[in-house]
Amino acid sequence: MSGSRFGRPLAKAGLAAIVAVALLAQPAAATEPSTGSGNFVFTSMTPTGARTADSNTIITANATGALSGALTGTFTEELRQVFHADGTSDFHGTVTCTCTIGGMTGTVVLRFEGSGTGGSAGSVAGQFTVVSATGNLEGLHGQGTFAQTSPAVAGTYEINMHRDP
Repeated sequence: MSGSRFGRPLAKAGLAAIVAVALLAQPAAATEPSTGSGNFVFTSMTPTGARTADSNTIITANATGALSGALTGTFTEELRQVFHADGTSDFHGTVTCTCTIGGMTGTVVLRFEGSGTGGSAGSVAGQFTVVSATGNLEGLHGQGTFAQTSPAVAGTYEINMHRDP
């Protein structure tokens, strides 16, 4: 009989410990969605290829630049752009940014696409999506829009984002 008296408190303590560990092991909640905006500027652009197909000119290039605002840091970009005979263009590519967002630092990879008119003297607009993030920014999700006007060395962006732990 004395074994069962001591067994109950021990069982209750064990159960309490299991519940406490289970509660501590629960994942933290995601951050609230937030919006931000800022600017970007290109510091260099190096063509890596050019060809024509039908009446289109297709270029590829690598670029570097800087972001300020909600995303702050430096970036590299890989771009493919098709210039059409009617003066319009379509483009897509990838931006890799060593960024600080809300005091947290890491690497963010964005995939973008857009269209425009007038080549480098015109304007373009598009959208982007966060495809991955590392460091303290791991778990970042987001999408946004950007616009770039003549001269095509700078522009603005807006982003909607949240971070899963």
